[in-house]
Amino acid sequence: MPVPIPGAVISIVETSVGNCLFRYPTIDDAEQMLRYINAISLEQTYINMQGEQLTIDAEIAWLTTQLREIEAGNTVQLLSVLDDEIIGVAGIHRQSHVAHHTGVLGISVAKAYRGLGIGRSLMTTLIAEAKARISGLSIISLDVFGSNEPGIHLYQSLGFLEYGRLPGGIIHQGNEVDRISMYLRLR
Repeated sequence: MPVPIPGAVISIVETSVGNCLFRYPTIDDAEQMLRYINAISLEQTYINMQGEQLTIDAEIAWLTTQLREIEAGNTVQLLSVLDDEIIGVAGIHRQSHVAHHTGVLGISVAKAYRGLGIGRSLMTTLIAEAKARISGLSIISLDVFGSNEPGIHLYQSLGFLEYGRLPGGIIHQGNEVDRISMYLRLR
């Protein structure tokens, strides 16, 4: 399969708030992606960042690496865009060496757009794109905060199974919560 063109639209999903594009990023998305991740971080939702703020240089460096890994066939990174605004980001990145057949999934959706089915659609599109573009991928894993019940239910409904739990493995808003590890075996 040919390498996706930066900015290529993978699908358009109708939602209750309008048509949402799922597309690959471009380097020109860096400033908007920075605003997006910094806003999600300040919210202290269920992501690794809990209030930290990135710089544009850090975002450009991260995005440059992602674009290179997409071109190499090791990563799928999709943006969810509504009315030219990034409202979600999701990716699957291939692991290296003996874990070359596995990928790690991460996803986030802006607060105003949660609960509308955008996350589910983004995940199903992301997984299908990873199957097509990451050669030899047979397992996708993710970690989820034990207190993120909507996320856990979403992942389970898509076929992810729990394979491990680290009690108190995450500090979320000052409290220890379990880190749950889940996986999906691709057929």
